[in-house]
Amino acid sequence: MAIVVLQRISTVMVAVLFVYFAWIIVCDVVALFSKMPRYPKAKASRIAVLICARNEENVLGNLLESLKAQHYPRDKMTVFVVAHNCTDNTARIAKEHGAVVFVRNNPDERTKGKALRYGTKKIMKEYPGQYDILCVFDADNLAGKDFLKEINAAICAGADVAQGFRNSKNYYESPVSELFGAYWYQIMICQNLPHTVMKLPVTIGGTGFGVRMDVLGKGWSTKTMIEDVEFSCQMTLKGRKIVLAPDAVFYDEQPTKLMVGLRQRYRWSVGGYQALAMYLPKLFRAIPKQGLKAVKMMVDLILNPVLLISLAGMVLQGIAAGLAGGPAAVVLYILKMAGICWVTVLPATIILFIKKKMHPKDNIWTIIFFPYFLLLSMFFAVPALFDRHPTWKPVPHTSKATLDMVEKS
Repeated sequence: MAIVVLQRISTVMVAVLFVYFAWIIVCDVVALFSKMPRYPKAKASRIAVLICARNEENVLGNLLESLKAQHYPRDKMTVFVVAHNCTDNTARIAKEHGAVVFVRNNPDERTKGKALRYGTKKIMKEYPGQYDILCVFDADNLAGKDFLKEINAAICAGADVAQGFRNSKNYYESPVSELFGAYWYQIMICQNLPHTVMKLPVTIGGTGFGVRMDVLGKGWSTKTMIEDVEFSCQMTLKGRKIVLAPDAVFYDEQPTKLMVGLRQRYRWSVGGYQALAMYLPKLFRAIPKQGLKAVKMMVDLILNPVLLISLAGMVLQGIAAGLAGGPAAVVLYILKMAGICWVTVLPATIILFIKKKMHPKDNIWTIIFFPYFLLLSMFFAVPALFDRHPTWKPVPHTSKATLDMVEKS
């Protein structure tokens, strides 16, 4: 009797994950049959490009060169670099490439959110009213030549915030970078595209986006370790329109080593709990006014609890299987769940191959491991829940790839 009760309770807990996946599959179907949005050409707005860089002398120069190559009037754009807590030549390299440099040294405040707050306040104070749009990049990025033009077009067409299309500049460098590259393709194609089509807010991905200066208020004001998700919640609560600008292509360096990638994923999990506590009640209260837009952001925020409950249910089911059938039953249960998880995420994997025109023989790691890579956060949900004093550690960037090299490959 006890085993039956345990099985029923655990089944309900595991079902939580697959109910959550039902929404993901709806988005997959919409993505499969949707075309990328296009925005009409627009008069050039005044754009401030803000880059937060901490010891990025290896990669910053290539980003700045890609910004010089933009198909956008040079007199309508200014590049600002916040060199925060740097011990290398980041500030000097930024100046040599013509950027306006803000040097910030505060070892107690190392996060990107703090640097963004500092940079936006400096721009607003020292250049009041001079810019219409703020574009944000990480130092390891490369901007496609039409990036600023397309972000400007999306915002002039009515968006308050526009997320560019994130590509990878080192996709095939290692199996880890391939999986992270596929992850971001999945975000762009299977989430940002259908959300834009369904007129739901896109969740900003941390870099490669533009925002109207007038919606920033007094500046950047995030507090959690996932400043991008938090910012998306803030904009949604204000009723702002956040869209994907698919032709605003940029390239991002992916982690090549497993431990570096896992550390990054763990930080996202910790930040997820921080944002959940701060914004879930606010979004719930905003449903009468913001409707499905608020609900969509709530769905994003509850991922950690969903993973936590589902993982607990799987463990309980494994225990029940062991009590009923011994070690062999536990092994069979693990294999069964691995197969179910793989099949459940398979639609997203297939859509990547269709939309990105990816070839199976060149993406074997994605085919085999991508479903499990997506579910990896499940195992971070437990320790992240109890991490009350998280520390931010930078992800090292070493790729020497230039924009021309990436576009040719």
